[in-house]
Amino acid sequence: MKITGKKSVRPSSKARKTLWILLLGMIGLIAAMALSLRLGTKTFQIETIIQAIFTYNPDITAHQIVMDIRFPRALGAALIGAFLALS
Repeated sequence: MKITGKKSVRPSSKARKTLWILLLGMIGLIAAMALSLRLGTKTFQIETIIQAIFTYNPDITAHQIVMDIRFPRALGAALIGAFLALS
């Protein structure tokens, strides 16, 4: 009885290319959303945006702008783009 070892299965070049395209697309989406949250009439630092998302304080105007205006707009744009890509 001969026992053979498992061969490592490598994805095809087409699968690797698709994976790279998906990875770069996700990085581009995250970068575009970060820029959308940061840039505007009033520019915010990344730290302020992170604080607004994770430790929201309604007394701070910058947190209100990020969470009430910019974050819903960026999330809506990403979702609409995804839905258009699916259609």
